[in-house]
Amino acid sequence: IISLRNSKRSWPEANSSLTDICLHWFFSKKIKNKGYIDPQPTDWDAEYRKNGYFSILGVDITPLFPGGWKKCRKFINKTTKYPYPPSAKIKREGKVAVKFIVKEDGSIINAQVINSVDPLLDEEAIRVIYTMPRWEPGKRNGYPVNVAMLLPITFKMPTP
Repeated sequence: IISLRNSKRSWPEANSSLTDICLHWFFSKKIKNKGYIDPQPTDWDAEYRKNGYFSILGVDITPLFPGGWKKCRKFINKTTKYPYPPSAKIKREGKVAVKFIVKEDGSIINAQVINSVDPLLDEEAIRVIYTMPRWEPGKRNGYPVNVAMLLPITFKMPTP
């Protein structure tokens, strides 16, 4: 069993990939400290009744992009278009964190920017999230459930 630092929840190796753990650790350190993520509840069923979804720690199996995280990164890199032309005097770069919900059927809803860099970069990040194919849904007690996910999209100024 892999245990996250500062977490009361442990991760069974069979149900979570190292990428899941690293993504959660990254966002819990980088964003939770800024107040963007609510503290993790202890009663997962109450959280689901209140919000209509589980956080990534409240499920047995986390949602997964078709083909895994490497394919997800490839899809993001292929689909993302830098919104400013290379000749523009505005040079915006950074990491836009997008929170979204993977529904029981694998579709994506309620995408919202959690860590904003620039309005045009934020719009592009939301567009990329909504163009993703259906994910493999997260499961709790063997049943598919709605799960909130957080995904970073990095923007770098293209070279002319």
